[in-house]
Amino acid sequence: MLRKNPTGHMPVVSENAFVDPTAIICGKVVIEDNVFIGFNSVVFDTVIGKGCVIRHNCVIDGLDLPNDFHVPPMTNIGADFDLNSISKVPPKYSAFSESVVSANHTLVQGYRRIANEL
Repeated sequence: MLRKNPTGHMPVVSENAFVDPTAIICGKVVIEDNVFIGFNSVVFDTVIGKGCVIRHNCVIDGLDLPNDFHVPPMTNIGADFDLNSISKVPPKYSAFSESVVSANHTLVQGYRRIANEL
């Protein structure tokens, strides 16, 4: 769910990103290409770099994530959080997230073709 913050800022989400419908994205947020945001996660006042994976039940509040960063399930990241404290995730564990993003790319292309035919 995308929400304005009290000052009226709306999130900006790449059309190549996947945001689970149960996630809450609020305020001054930028979500770049090929990002995956899992269920029940909350993102506020941050930039999520290209290729990031935010698993389920995470909170990201006020700290930008670099490209290709993987946030493990149930992680809370605030402005003073040390991103180096999170271990790198082996590629095989992020395969599911990448497959969802890829499927979304395919769906968007299909929807565009259908819209052009109508």
